[in-house]
Amino acid sequence: MRGHIVLAPGFFNHSFLHLPEYKAGERKSAVDELHLAKIDESDAIFVLDAYGYTGKSTQAEISHAQNKGKKVFYWSKGDLFQL
Repeated sequence: MRGHIVLAPGFFNHSFLHLPEYKAGERKSAVDELHLAKIDESDAIFVLDAYGYTGKSTQAEISHAQNKGKKVFYWSKGDLFQL
């Protein structure tokens, strides 16, 4: 309603399980590439970090966004803040 377009993650590892052409490593790689491409198309990213926890993939995405000059917003412990 505020004129924003939201690009959600879209794919999760389990959604590739039924596709025989994707091996485990290829699934992870495809999801990572998709997320970075969405970050490249975005003005900002919104990180849902449950109580401050982010995994390696999310940390890599945050770093990618920062390197591209994107705004990074976090939702942690019920607080919204921008880094």
